[in-house]
Amino acid sequence: WRRVFDALKCEPRFVLCLRDPRAALVEMQITEDLSAPAAELAWIGHHLDAVLRTGGRLHVFRWESWHRDRRSYLARLESLLGADDEVQVVEQPPAPGLDEHEHPAVDVARKDGELSVVTRELYRALTGFAAGAVSSDELLAYATDLRDQAAELPVPPDSLAFLHGRLTSARRGLARS
Repeated sequence: WRRVFDALKCEPRFVLCLRDPRAALVEMQITEDLSAPAAELAWIGHHLDAVLRTGGRLHVFRWESWHRDRRSYLARLESLLGADDEVQVVEQPPAPGLDEHEHPAVDVARKDGELSVVTRELYRALTGFAAGAVSSDELLAYATDLRDQAAELPVPPDSLAFLHGRLTSARRGLARS
């Protein structure tokens, strides 16, 4: 994609919607049928990938804040995108297995101590970045260091099945295009 953006002389803008990992992990366990360790490993992978592949050049929107103040977040998104027209919001229905009243705020039963150090530190760095307390360079340095720590985490068997399912789905999507 970078070559495409370069050829078009476009500067890509990357947006990461950051959710409290405790709530995200609970929802991933329900919707993806993952164990807690596999959900956590997937969360770490998605977020490290977002930071490292963008070189830390991303905009972080807090998931919980989005649900409390959509109008202000839409204004920020329009400004970020340089949108001439109003940004349209498409509502996503609640994920299967989640009651619509539970969806925006899945009960967060896990305690911080039950999360790995990698998850806690990555979330801390990302929230600091979203608040302007951590620079892009610092975020990239944190992510690089945490990537090495994450490589040492045990890989649960259902992580491999989850990854295989995602790759198979992506392969089918490419075959259709």
